[in-house]
Amino acid sequence: IGKTVDAIGRDFDAFGGTITGFTGPLDRVTDKVLGLEAAIGALAVGAIAIAVKKAGEFGDSFKEISTLVDASAGDIAKFRGDVLDYAADSDRSIGDVNQALYKAISAGIDYRAALDSLRTSEKLSQAGRTDLASTTVLLAGTMNAYGAQTEEAGRYADVFMQTVRKGLTTLPELAGSLSNVTGIAAMGKVPIETLSAAIAAL
Repeated sequence: IGKTVDAIGRDFDAFGGTITGFTGPLDRVTDKVLGLEAAIGALAVGAIAIAVKKAGEFGDSFKEISTLVDASAGDIAKFRGDVLDYAADSDRSIGDVNQALYKAISAGIDYRAALDSLRTSEKLSQAGRTDLASTTVLLAGTMNAYGAQTEEAGRYADVFMQTVRKGLTTLPELAGSLSNVTGIAAMGKVPIETLSAAIAAL
């Protein structure tokens, strides 16, 4: 019996060593899993912090836009939702969208038509490889000077692209200089096509 007990004891010792060898790597896996959980948790906290920061930035910039709008609280809230919906589908950041909206409304575009105008402006900025603010200033300022309706935005955008193609200029350069003459041209009944052709020729 003694020899048998000794043999069983040795087998249990060997089995214990095997278990120890097996659980060692599991301990390391556990450490890695806990480390991964901590990293994911940190990312989640960081993402929430960024989201809160961005939401705060949007709130601040939208408040600036709302100061330009004469509308009821309900209409402002609806417009806010429309802006967020637009930004979700836009290639531009929410900051760029808000900045462009501010410029469009400042230039005289009715807030209810501002997002439609911004869609055309965004297409123009993509085609001209420039920032949204520049194309919005160009489009909204020119249309305001000519008293054009929002549905005419596509026509004006086409004229600007032809001006860039035919003349040695860019959309930001047009945005910076065209406003100096559009008021005079509009008062003199000079069509935007004629004015832009003259700029391209010069």
